[in-house]
Amino acid sequence: MLFLGAGTSSAQIAHEAQNEVSTTQDTSFFITVVGTVEAGVEHDCLILTTTGGSTYQLTGNINSSYIGQQVVVRGVLDPDGASYCMQGTPLHVISVNGY
Repeated sequence: MLFLGAGTSSAQIAHEAQNEVSTTQDTSFFITVVGTVEAGVEHDCLILTTTGGSTYQLTGNINSSYIGQQVVVRGVLDPDGASYCMQGTPLHVISVNGY
């Protein structure tokens, strides 16, 4: 977080902002997982539960017609993503296929 104080120059602000951005790491990455799609506890939330017990909150290219089905999902995992679903790690679906 940047704080502006008396006498802070625009060059100092730009330098601090650049340092802050450069230290931020992108934690999202592609994964493929197999599991069963379930309705989440919140309205319009879809959750994928693997046989190992991992849970993923599915977003993007998927709809409720997959509820109850075992599927293979390829997507972008976003462990730092925020969501109102509050279940599982957010996973933005790129493709989903029946298993």
